Order: sequence, then structure tokens, then C-alpha cells
Amino acid sequence: ASPVYAETSGEEGPFSLSGTTRWRYEALDGQFRAGFGGSDQAISGRTLIQAEYDAGGWVFGGELIDSRVYLDDDGSPLSTSMVNTVDILQAYIRRPFTLNGAPAQLQAGRFTLDVGSRRFMARNGFRNTINAFTGVNFTAEKIAGWRVTAFHVSPVRRYPRDSPRRRTMSRTLTRRIGISASGACTGAARTCSARPPLSSSCSA
Repeated sequence: ASPVYAETSGEEGPFSLSGTTRWRYEALDGQFRAGFGGSDQAISGRTLIQAEYDAGGWVFGGELIDSRVYLDDDGSPLSTSMVNTVDILQAYIRRPFTLNGAPAQLQAGRFTLDVGSRRFMARNGFRNTINAFTGVNFTAEKIAGWRVTAFHVSPVRRYPRDSPRRRTMSRTLTRRIGISASGACTGAARTCSARPPLSSSCSA
């Protein structure tokens, strides 16, 4: 189903507010996943509310996401690609400027990313939840005929990771918070994550 959009009206000002909501019914007859059987169904809903404030050279922005699943069966293979209730999807500060006469910007905080053809890093469209990253991102248009993008980010992890708790989270707002700490997407293989309660795990 196509999302429903809403935004503020009137003259343009330093503050902008927009939102979308999308709901769809899905049914499956003949399970294709290993270890699961029978049919399945679900009503998936995703609501987004985004706000930005232009403070004259500095732009402050944020976005909330609420992704839920209803009417699923007890054995439905729910995952964090389907459920993420009332979470901060984006919280960033952005500095637009010009570089050699070309528009450029530097962004820091938590944000979504569309890179190149969107094959490896992208803001998810069809999926019920959206990937976000924490770090810094630099983009510049038409430098010697090239569009330049450079970033150092760590993926934001969504919790809980087990299906029963995701089902509870979807229905009652009960959730755990996970914060990804450290890591890089520039070829480095080291990642770390912090998980409640205050325990951490790292892999190199």
C-alpha cells in the first residue's frame, strides 16, 4: 500500500515538520522458510515523523519511527526487520557550505544513508523498519565532475533480537535499547556493541 503523507502548510520558514504512515496486510500460503510450516499472515504498519530546524547555517534534524506487526501467529518468524516500536531513527546536525563553488555538506549524529546505487547502503523502502547509522557523513556535488561521498559510521542495532520479545515489544511498547559503539564501514573488520545490562562484546 502507498504511504499517506502529511506536512505543515503555509510559507516556508526555518522549521519543517512532515510525516508518513503506511499499513499493509500480508498473507502467505505455503511456508518457504526452513523450520516453519503452514500459512501465515500479518498486518504491518510503519509511521514516520520528521522535523528539521534551520538555525542559519546549521540544520538540526530528527525523525521518529514506529514499526509494528499485528494479527501474526505465535509461530510467525518476526525479526527486527519488521518490528521497531517508537524509536529515534535520526538525530543529527548538518552544516551546508560550498566547496570550490560546488554545494557540499557535513552531517554528524544518527542518520539514514543512500549511497550510490543503494545496493550496499540505503534507506529501506519496502521493509517495515529502516537502517540507521551513527557517525559522520560528507558529500560534495560536482568536484571535477565527480560527486564525492565520504563517511565513517557504525550501524545502529535494534533490540530485542528474539521473536517472543519482539512480539511483546510490538504490542505493548516494552523494549530494550541497543547502542552500536565503534566500528567502521570503510573496510575495517572490527565491530563492537553494547548491550543492556552494561555488558559489551567485541569482535575483530
